[in-house]
Amino acid sequence: MSGIRNITLWFFLLASLYSCSEDISMVSPGAPIPVVYGILDIRDSVHQVLFGKTFSGEESLSELTYHPGMMYDPDGSVTLIDPVRQIQSPFTKITDGQRVPGLFPVTPRVYYRLVSQLRPGNYQLVFESGSTDSTLAVELNLPGPFQLISPHPESRRIYFYEDPMVFSWIPPAGSGVYEIAFILHYEDHFKNSEQISRKFRHTVLLFRETLEQDHDRLVYRFYSDPFFRDAGRSIPVNEEVGYRKPVWIDLEVTAGDTVLSKYLKWQTLAIDGQINPNGNINGAIGFIAGKYTIRMPHLKLSARAQDSLVLGRFTKLLGFVANPDW
Repeated sequence: MSGIRNITLWFFLLASLYSCSEDISMVSPGAPIPVVYGILDIRDSVHQVLFGKTFSGEESLSELTYHPGMMYDPDGSVTLIDPVRQIQSPFTKITDGQRVPGLFPVTPRVYYRLVSQLRPGNYQLVFESGSTDSTLAVELNLPGPFQLISPHPESRRIYFYEDPMVFSWIPPAGSGVYEIAFILHYEDHFKNSEQISRKFRHTVLLFRETLEQDHDRLVYRFYSDPFFRDAGRSIPVNEEVGYRKPVWIDLEVTAGDTVLSKYLKWQTLAIDGQINPNGNINGAIGFIAGKYTIRMPHLKLSARAQDSLVLGRFTKLLGFVANPDW
């Protein structure tokens, strides 16, 4: 989910340092608070969680972030426990990238990775902190497959501009938020004969109470103008590009649990300078949530939708041409 993808540990760390006023003030020195974030999907084979901590001090923010171990716990560990099968799976600590010098230095990104195929059901995620000598645990239930009624999972074409495009699905138990994502894969063909593959992603975030209820299924009617408008704003006009060719489009429908729903709703509230009240880990800032994504890859646009991409008022300046294989 794009709303989900854009959540970063920086949000939590900076929230612990800044107030809601225009003046920047530092929190008085005190014991660090663990900061955790993770969203697990059984459709993925690689799972990642962030595990850090708040920090404070008398020095400036840029000076504080230079201290080793200030933002991340050098001795922290994360373990996923499957209580049914009695399996304990430790995450591997990953340090991604090097510190970039500058006025506001970019620190290496530290996170924890587990390579495993998970099943739906109950788990326990355990965080052990070496710097604070504490152990945190959270219970989570990973959602399983759910039934997508429309569009049919075997569909091979997307009919934009035959509005509305009706989405309907039977929601999995415990879900509260959903996302529909269209990912357009295309090629930039430059005038110098260079070719680069790119992609553009358009998403719609939906909360359960805003959707139509039709017996046991939820219904959403998608109108295509926002997709083409977003493409026109996000894909830059480039005079060095001779033409752009659409290659395929992916469709994803994701269901997130109620923990994720509460967090995303909180993000939209105009409440500055407050710690998220909807976290599900006692003694920590952040949350661990679950989701499940149905993916329909390598779809084609209908002829009318392709015409809109090539000639439409939002995208006609981008240089798209028709894909003859469609």
